[in-house]
Amino acid sequence: MQYHQITPEERYTLAAHRAQQPRLSNAEIARRMERHASTISRELPVLTLRVSATFLHNAAG
Repeated sequence: MQYHQITPEERYTLAAHRAQQPRLSNAEIARRMERHASTISRELPVLTLRVSATFLHNAAG
C-alpha cells in the first residue's frame, strides 16, 4: 500500500473527530476517514503540536 500524506482538509476532519465526546479511537477515526489506522496514529502528534503552537501564539497576543 502506497502512503499518501493527508490533506489540510483531512487534518481538519481528524481534529474534529478527535474533539468528539466520547473520544473516538484511532481505529474508528481511520474507518470513518477511509485511512489506515497507522496514518491516523502518525498524524495525531503532528496535529497536537500544531494546535498547541497555535494556542500559545494566540495567547501571547
